[in-house]
This record gives sequence, C-alpha cells and structure tokens, in this order.
Amino acid sequence: MEDLITTLGAAPLSHDDPVRSQMMTLAAEGISAKLLKQIVTPRSPIPKARERTPTPVQPGSGVEPMAADRTAVVHRTATLVGAPRKRESKKGLYAALGGVAIVGSVVLLILAPWDSAPVVTEPTQTVPVEDAPATPLPPTQQPIARIDIGPDEPVLDVDQTLLLSATAIGFDDAIISGVEVSWISEDETVASVSPLGEVTGRAAGTVRLVASAGDVRSAVTLTIQTPPPPAPVTVRVASVALNRQQLSLSVGETGQLRATPRSSGGSVVGGRTVAWRTSDPSIATVSRSGQVRAVGSGRATISATVENQRADAAVTVAIEPVASVSVSPSSGILETGQTASLSARLVGSAGTALIDRTVVWESGSVSIATVSADGMVTAVSPGVTTISAVAGGRRGSASITVN
Repeated sequence: MEDLITTLGAAPLSHDDPVRSQMMTLAAEGISAKLLKQIVTPRSPIPKARERTPTPVQPGSGVEPMAADRTAVVHRTATLVGAPRKRESKKGLYAALGGVAIVGSVVLLILAPWDSAPVVTEPTQTVPVEDAPATPLPPTQQPIARIDIGPDEPVLDVDQTLLLSATAIGFDDAIISGVEVSWISEDETVASVSPLGEVTGRAAGTVRLVASAGDVRSAVTLTIQTPPPPAPVTVRVASVALNRQQLSLSVGETGQLRATPRSSGGSVVGGRTVAWRTSDPSIATVSRSGQVRAVGSGRATISATVENQRADAAVTVAIEPVASVSVSPSSGILETGQTASLSARLVGSAGTALIDRTVVWESGSVSIATVSADGMVTAVSPGVTTISAVAGGRRGSASITVN
C-alpha cells in the first residue's frame, strides 16, 4: 500500500487518517468492472510546475540573503479539484474521489481530505541561491539624553552673525548622528536664529536660544552688545618743521626752538611727541620743550624727531665780549709791608656778569706796591699808585696809598 502511494507521488498518510482506512477497505474488497466504468479519472486542472530561475533578493525586501554555498529547499504544491464532497453515505465517498489509479489488480482511490482541498507535494528540489549584496536594516535611533550647544557663552555685536552648533548626546554620553534639531529665539527683537542655528544680532541685550529634538530641549543665553565706535583714522607724519633753522648764542644765553609735525598734505598733525637731541652738550644743551642753552663756544646741531621724521637747527655759540671791568675795593691805604686783596668783576655786552675769563693784574709803580696774578697787593714804600685789572680789552683800576 505504501509503495502505491509513493508511486502516485502523493504525500504519505498517517495510520489514523480516515482516508487511509477507506482506501485499505476498498483495496481488500476489490471493485467490479461496472464500478470501474462509472469512475472517470479526472485530470488535474493545475499544470505541472516548471523549473524556475531563482529570483535575486531585492534590497529592502526584508529577506535575508544566503551565502553562495548554501541551498534552499523549495516545495511546490498543487490542489486537486474534485467532485463535491459529501459525508452522508458511501456514495458520497465515491463522489469525493479526486482520482483513480490501477496497479495490477488493485484499484487505488485518491481521496481529497475532508476539511480542506487535497495537497500534492512535488519532490523536493535543491536550488542554488545566487550571491546578493547584504542590505543592512535601518538603524534604530538611540534615545537622546541632552543637546549640547556651542559656544557655551556666546557674545555677538549688533548686526553680526554667529553659527551655533547643536550635538545630540545619548544616555551613554555618545554622540548621536543624524538628529534633526530645530531652533527658536525667545526674543526676535534682540536676536533671530535660522533653522540651521545661524544667529543675527538685532539689538543690545540678552536672549535665550532654544534647540530641540523631539521632547529634548536645551537653551543657551546669548549676549548682544553694541559695537565700539570705530578707531580714529591715524594721520601719518610726513615732515617736521622748525621755527628757526639757525641759532646764534653767546655763552650763557638761551634760545627757543619749536617743532611742527605735518602730514603729506601739509596740514598740522597735533598730539604728537617731539624728541629733542643735541649733537654736543658741551657747546649747547636742549630741554624737552626745545629750549637751547649755550654752554661753550663752538657749533652744535639741535634735532627734533617725530615718528621717524627729523628736522635740524644749527647753533653757533660765541664768547660774549667784555663790556666793562670794575675792581673792588676801588681804593685802599696800606702801611709799608702790608697786603690787601683786590677782585675784578667783568660784565658782558648783554649786561650779564662774565665768568671764566682771564684777568691780568698790573701795578702802576712796583716801587710803591706790587700785585700778584690773583689780585694780592703788597705795599713796598710810601707813595700812591694804581692797581689795574685787564680782561677782554677792558680795564678797571683801584688807587693804593702806601704810608
């Protein structure tokens, strides 16, 4: 019996299946020729399954591809459509026949199952599966713990822009990529923000900027400040002019120099510091204000420098001529053998006392009184004589009486 079922290509029936029991009974009793004439073996309405080329796995189909060295087991099924099924009588059983097979003297009836259409399973085929690239499943986004905004304490000038960054962070402190973040400004009159996080300062003040992704929100406080006034344009000094290019002084005299910085256009440049310098301080000196003092005879150069621009003045210092010489005391009475000291005072043409000049002392009669180089008079013998002091072609004298 099992051989017959296998030969017909039907699926094996379990031992307690009622169809198997009916088939065994009919096979044991045999079937008359009249019954055989009445039974027509139906032809299956389902065509034989054709060999099919394996279909490649399409990306996104949700089907996991198989390796090239694996095989897939394909079962093809077909449903036999038989006569209407009835359970009331044995005649109904015959009416439910799905087909007849005769092997030798044994008639095998193929019956459809009572509760569903009969299923015929073709032999198992092993079909190789072609290689197909693996399609990764879309990742599931991790839950967001917070949003980090940078910079932390942004400061922006009015009418300037600043790009803020927003980074989604998971509960494991890892960065979550591909998160869409939206931005809002809580006060558009102070600062506005674009969907990409670009902020534009509108007015001085502070404003909170909020970044959100789903239910997670983070905010940062932005300070908008008024920009400082522009720095004044610096005018470069192109030249320096002096009020005098030459200065003639006598020793002891002073003179004033003034420096004026000018631009390339000739305009005066104010607020600049002038550096003064003398080439020979033994002849002339100069103060921070440009005052020149004659110290000794000769020539010196006084320079004024402003931002690497320099101007010079030539100073000539001459010896002041002696205008007058006076001797003090102008007279004196000495006893023979006594001494007395005289002094000379020199006055220059400017009315100032002259110092460091050479004075020559002379006695009108050395037999009455003599005088040393420093003005010391010695009474020699009774009489009257004149002691003179000579300097710069000028002379001063004193009368000496010796008793």
